[in-house]
Amino acid sequence: MIAEQAREQLVQTLMAEIEQTDRMVELLRQSHAIFSGRDAALIERTAAIIYTEVEKLQALERRREALVTGCGFSADKQGIEACLSACLPDERPRELWHRLLGLATQARSLNQINAGIVETSRRHAQKALNLIRGQVPGGELYSRGGLTRGYAGSRSLAKA
Repeated sequence: MIAEQAREQLVQTLMAEIEQTDRMVELLRQSHAIFSGRDAALIERTAAIIYTEVEKLQALERRREALVTGCGFSADKQGIEACLSACLPDERPRELWHRLLGLATQARSLNQINAGIVETSRRHAQKALNLIRGQVPGGELYSRGGLTRGYAGSRSLAKA
């Protein structure tokens, strides 16, 4: 059994992590449309906001890990589970932990969707640049000899 003060600190930290992760989930949902758009400045600002929010979440994670290790448990999944078991009969820490894991799964899924949106946009922009440069669409950018490939006998749009 861990001390009541440590248990309360763990509960407060888990609640803060849940709140921060919930903000991340909402931000990631809102960013779908932004990342699909063409406003580079808005995309950059949104990415910076996400980065800042991730840093806050990482600080909370470090605080939780310090609490868990301070109670004599490892900071890995098994250590956290053992720490939660040591909090019994108080079920709040375990309930909060499972709620946090659910939100983290949502955030991870939304982040993967956003990464796919960004990658698709990047590929479209790259194809447009390749066309402007006179390179073969969908083809290799470089030959085996390391030279750029272009249309046979064509000139780039910039020179036309």
